[in-house]
Amino acid sequence: AAADDLAQTVDYGALAGRVHRLVTDERWSLIERVASRIADLVLEDQRVVEAEITVHKPAAPLAVPVDDVSVTINRTR
Repeated sequence: AAADDLAQTVDYGALAGRVHRLVTDERWSLIERVASRIADLVLEDQRVVEAEITVHKPAAPLAVPVDDVSVTINRTR
């Protein structure tokens, strides 16, 4: 943002595609693991120094009624 130079930014469209493939190509039991793997993927780009990832599971199989279950993790270099 400081330089207003697209070449110095993360391509969010490409990143979204990589995250989508990660999430859909594997079977997951824990949303905590999904969040951790997404953070690892985001931090592969050396320009990223910190990532905050939130994963929602609105249809979580719980014994009590809830609208949404989510986990948020923060990773830094």
